[in-house]
Amino acid sequence: MVIEKKQLAPGFVQQFQTQCNKCGGEGRIKTSTCHVCRGDKTKQALDELFVFIEKGTPDGHEERFRDASDEFVNVRAGDVIFKIQQIPHPVFSREGNNLKMEQEISLKQALLGFKIEVTHLDGHQ
Repeated sequence: MVIEKKQLAPGFVQQFQTQCNKCGGEGRIKTSTCHVCRGDKTKQALDELFVFIEKGTPDGHEERFRDASDEFVNVRAGDVIFKIQQIPHPVFSREGNNLKMEQEISLKQALLGFKIEVTHLDGHQ
């Protein structure tokens, strides 16, 4: 902190505290700077997180990576959370661990039976 005095008019003096321009309020002056962070105390890095989603994972399920978010000086890194959001499918719907498909059929098909080809989610019939 630096205490400054400023004369506003004859006989009127204002005294105020400001942050030191040399140390930025940290209380110590940097004599040399790091070539990687250029004195910012942080560096840019890209990390990859891999999420394996098992078959049957329910809507709203969360995968949490502890302390994997951005880091800042004097601040604890937070968690990265991936939340599963199920996208509605035009043919299939989900009931628990089961897939359900609704198909309108005629009375004849209901009484005599019928065959229908269904294309599964992975593309096979």
